[in-house]
Amino acid sequence: ADGDVMEKPIQEIQFRQVQGNLALYQGKWVLLECRDEAGEPDGTNLKFAVEVGLPKLNTPVNVANWWEPVLERLVFEDLPTNLCALKARAEQVHNTRLMEATGRASLRFRASRPKRADLVKSFPMLQV
Repeated sequence: ADGDVMEKPIQEIQFRQVQGNLALYQGKWVLLECRDEAGEPDGTNLKFAVEVGLPKLNTPVNVANWWEPVLERLVFEDLPTNLCALKARAEQVHNTRLMEATGRASLRFRASRPKRADLVKSFPMLQV
């Protein structure tokens, strides 16, 4: 199934299915910073909330209710796959930001270096 992902500032990642067999499949991952007794950051708790809706079925209510635990189990069994995808996306965002920061630092470093022409004045051996 296809879906949209919307990233919010660090604490929450929302998702929803835009195409698939379910009438509704949406939810969110909520990241909560943990702190130790001294108040220092000590990890992150991850909470998962999901809403699932079955397509309209022409079946009695008791049959439709039978699907709820099955659906719950399917969502639960899919959690490891979703966690792996979440981890991969978080690492991708982190690496991209790290590369951007490193690139900016590199550009700043190059921009702050003296030009060769200025060095030549101080070091005659560089004159060609």
